Amino acid sequence: MLSDEENDEYQNDRTKLLSENPDEPTRKLHCEMGKFIYPHSDSEVNHADIELCEKRQPLDVNSEINKNGSLSAKVSKPSLFAAIPKRFIILLLVTLANFNMYCIRMCVNVTIVAMTHGEGKQNNNTGTHSSEEMEPEFHWDKQFQGTILASLYWSYTALQIPAGLLCVKYGASFLLGIAIFGSSVLTLVTPFIVRQNVYAFIILRIMEGGFLGLVAASGVSLISKWAPVYERSIFLMVVVSGLLWGTVFANSLSGVLAGSSWGWPSVFYFFGVQGILWYLCWLYFAYEEPSDHPNISKAELDLIGKHWNTKLTLRDIPWRYILTSIRVWAIIIPNFTDCWGFYTFMLSFPTYLKDVQNLHITTIGFASSLPYVVAGIMCPAWGYFIDVLRSKRYISTTNARKLSSFIGAGIGAIFVVAMVYASTATSAIVIVTIAITLSNLTASGPSTNLIELAPKYSGILMGVGNFVCNITGFISPEVVGAITIHGDDIRHQWAIVFYITAGVNVLGMIFYLCFASSEKQAWADH
Repeated sequence: MLSDEENDEYQNDRTKLLSENPDEPTRKLHCEMGKFIYPHSDSEVNHADIELCEKRQPLDVNSEINKNGSLSAKVSKPSLFAAIPKRFIILLLVTLANFNMYCIRMCVNVTIVAMTHGEGKQNNNTGTHSSEEMEPEFHWDKQFQGTILASLYWSYTALQIPAGLLCVKYGASFLLGIAIFGSSVLTLVTPFIVRQNVYAFIILRIMEGGFLGLVAASGVSLISKWAPVYERSIFLMVVVSGLLWGTVFANSLSGVLAGSSWGWPSVFYFFGVQGILWYLCWLYFAYEEPSDHPNISKAELDLIGKHWNTKLTLRDIPWRYILTSIRVWAIIIPNFTDCWGFYTFMLSFPTYLKDVQNLHITTIGFASSLPYVVAGIMCPAWGYFIDVLRSKRYISTTNARKLSSFIGAGIGAIFVVAMVYASTATSAIVIVTIAITLSNLTASGPSTNLIELAPKYSGILMGVGNFVCNITGFISPEVVGAITIHGDDIRHQWAIVFYITAGVNVLGMIFYLCFASSEKQAWADH
């Protein structure tokens, strides 16, 4: 505790300091937040051991060197939330971009029930709401509904690799903004389009998938530029939590809106406007890289570091080295196996609860969302924990990534197998919540590893990895459907599904543990 005399001296010094330098509060807040997220000093870091960090030249934060060698001032603009480090604002917006993407992707899964079964409320003659079911507006059979739901994923999957190339050509910031804005506008006009022609609706969904296919690669490309070395795990895990919370929010709110007096069109209006509001914020706050930001502090620039020269052309991409690198395949293959489990549970778990555990449809919606709520909380916490271990040098970066893969895919597979022995709905929900939460911890393993192998090409690597990942969105449901197509001994059939899912996850984990590395590759600077 300070004495009264020391306290008065401290307050006088503080008042004098703030009056001399109005930017001091921002600097101090940044330093304190840096201690929390980045728990070490510069003297503790051996930069020779850091794969991607390069100290910046001591330039004034509000100036840059032009081609003639002279200094030219950056154009500044009023800075909202000036005290918050700019990388955290970018992180929040990229996370919300993923949140919006999953809201748009997932909302149709619930809304199509109201569109084809007439759920909802309508006004009666007395002005009150009747809870009786209305006449279905559309009469689509199950197969055609499946075509509608799958149409978005055709273009979404096809755009993954081109998205990485487009990031190189046009910049990830521009691409991410266009992706969310374009898909949000299409979502907003969905009620009008679907009432005109159902095939036009399918074309609209394909266009939505094309826009949303740009999100993953552009988001990872931005994070690779804005995240300091020892914040990469927490950054990627926070971004992943946006996907999880988007799933929960879309599933929950879509049912509420579709069942209200506003009807199913309100679902598309809400999520369309939500995405456009995000885009307006993106236009104001987003910059391609830290050195472009007119209001960033020099302390934050030094913390982030200058990772690479981002001026690339498509001809610069070393495709031969990328496609023949065992380190790259050590990420792509686990990406495929991890996504197999992700899509199996996301798309098929509600069916399991209905067929095996005989839950009511209202309970299934809640039970299906619960695992993603828990995972959305635990993923950022795990990312921070891994970054602390790395920054304190308790574990190497490569071993940190392998630890995440082992716990997520290996330990998670044990709980997937445990689903075979779940005798009640409650035990099944508890077990699958643990399994899904653990499986999402792999985002701090292979997914984060993409940035470390070749930061300059992280968007392209993410595109390749996500392309392979989303193929499982087609294969996994087909396998589940083929195995569980007969009604006899349905519990045994689902046991086969869980054994296959666990086996696939373990195979991917073994390959990753054997061949993965976080060291920057020699071809990464080509």
